[in-house]
Amino acid sequence: MRWWQKTVVYECYPRSFLDTRGQGTGTIEGIRQKLDYLSSLGTGAIWITPVYVSPMVDNGYDIADYCAIDPLFGTMEDMDKLISDARDRAPILAIMYSKKPSLPFTLERVNAKVTSTIRGNMLLAPSRKS
Repeated sequence: MRWWQKTVVYECYPRSFLDTRGQGTGTIEGIRQKLDYLSSLGTGAIWITPVYVSPMVDNGYDIADYCAIDPLFGTMEDMDKLISDARDRAPILAIMYSKKPSLPFTLERVNAKVTSTIRGNMLLAPSRKS
């Protein structure tokens, strides 16, 4: 069996996840704060839906800037912390992106830290444990 056939994958829609700023919308920091909980569930992969700058006509899937985090969800530094901390807990951190001529921030940022693999619309970043 392949890893995705025997792994618990937790899809995280940041907008409705943990709100760490009291604004009524989940944040990247909220995901980071719950990594231990997600790990305790036996999660082997975390799939994060888009957090890029968006006009939010299509709930974030209508990406306007593939190289920036929407301030609604946090900052690039928040994403860097999440990627770093997730690598200690889950074998795979998958960040949804759309293919474009210019690479999305996740590919550039994660490749600087780990060897990553692109599969379809996902960037797969292996953990430090794999």
